[in-house]
Amino acid sequence: MRIGVGTKLIGSFAVGVFLAMVFLGYSLFTIERLTSTTEEMENLSLRVDKTANLSFLIQKVLKTSDDYLVTGDIRKRDEFDRLVSGMIETINFLDKQRGNERWTRMSGKVKEGGLKLSEMTIEVMHIDRPVGNPMAAALMNEATLLGEGFIRDVEEFTNIASEDKNVLVEKAEKLARSARRAFYFFPVMGAVLLFFLYRYLRNYILRPLIELYTGADRISRGDFSSRVNVKTNDELEELCEGFNRMAEYLTEREAKLKSLLKVVDKMNVELINESQHKTAFLSNVSHELKTPLTHILGFSELLNINSASGPEKIQRYAESIHSSGEELLRLIDGLLEVTRVISGRIGASMDEFNVGEAVRTVLSVVRPMADKKEQKFTALVDEGIETIRADKAMFRQMLLNLLDNAVKYTPSGGAVELKVARDIMEKGEKVLRVRVTDTGMGIKPEFKNIIFGLFEIGDTSYTREHGGMGVGLALVKRFVEFHGGRIWVESEPGHGSTFEFFIPEGETAKKG
Repeated sequence: MRIGVGTKLIGSFAVGVFLAMVFLGYSLFTIERLTSTTEEMENLSLRVDKTANLSFLIQKVLKTSDDYLVTGDIRKRDEFDRLVSGMIETINFLDKQRGNERWTRMSGKVKEGGLKLSEMTIEVMHIDRPVGNPMAAALMNEATLLGEGFIRDVEEFTNIASEDKNVLVEKAEKLARSARRAFYFFPVMGAVLLFFLYRYLRNYILRPLIELYTGADRISRGDFSSRVNVKTNDELEELCEGFNRMAEYLTEREAKLKSLLKVVDKMNVELINESQHKTAFLSNVSHELKTPLTHILGFSELLNINSASGPEKIQRYAESIHSSGEELLRLIDGLLEVTRVISGRIGASMDEFNVGEAVRTVLSVVRPMADKKEQKFTALVDEGIETIRADKAMFRQMLLNLLDNAVKYTPSGGAVELKVARDIMEKGEKVLRVRVTDTGMGIKPEFKNIIFGLFEIGDTSYTREHGGMGVGLALVKRFVEFHGGRIWVESEPGHGSTFEFFIPEGETAKKG
């Protein structure tokens, strides 16, 4: 039979309340009976005292009457009246008390005898000159005989009251013993019941909760093999079964996850190896290509020098060989730089250098290409700029890549502008801001977010004409971020482009 946790708790509380009510009711009942018996005992004690006093009063009445007959002292009447009044008052009090049939019968008999004795002694006390009066003496003898019988009745009446008192004393003693047993027994029984109730609640509620807590703690530390064993036939047992199912599910998931991690680790190792192979391949290919291309450039220069006085056609071919070799050399340098970036071998030499000198070095390379295309080339460097702390080679490469792209993608007769200036950011940080503007073909909106990625060349309809591998802008972005700066582009198709970046002055290069 399944008993729920709520039923167990309510049942335990109901049992405790019931036992407490039983103990309280029994205690109140016993105390009430003991109190009632005590009151009856006090009443009977008063009865015994009254009956004993009644015997004394009877004797005093008889003695006073006898003294009056002997002395004839009229003052004895006052004492007699006081004694008779007390006797009558005591008899009336005893007559009003309730008791058993024997008490009622004796009460009536005592009352009747008291009245007779009072009447007879009153007659004696009202005889004038009682001394030596034979009639008074005879009346006194009758009163004495009546008084002696009345005293015997009163003594029996007293015995009845004493017997009833003794019975009540025994009853009170029994009730007192019952009360003591109740006050000793019920606390002991309550403690025993509380102990068993505690054991019951501990085994069927507390222990399952502790088991669940311990199991959850073991699972939180990664021990998914933890199980709890609870047999309470209630909601806690169902909860523990659900906990065990959860632990089994976590164990299965852990096993699957470990298997997946092994696969991922294996794939990661393979990818790392593949990346290393690709990097080594690019590096080797680049170095292998660079050597013969250097020879090509050297021989083309010699051919150009020797053919200066030769046919015009040979000179034109020599110039083409030389320009193609320079382009290939630039591409290979880009590949070498890409391999350094991909492999994480970017090295930085953070030194102070003259910004104007670095700009002039880059312009000496780019300006001839702009002049060849009859472009208007402008370079503006603020007069207040002298030195900056950064990697000089990276800074020149950033300028070179941006200006080379601007000249390359701007048609003949167009304009290219370089502007280098200091600026202060919102937080008061001093930065060096570089802006390259051209009047070229512009960039379509869908390509603005991808042109800074490695090997992303944007619109192929443009790049097919001008060439390029899509590494120049990617390197610029990496170098700018390496210095803690940011680069962005503003452009509209047919209205040219503006590339702008800033780097903090004296900023320490970021690792990674």
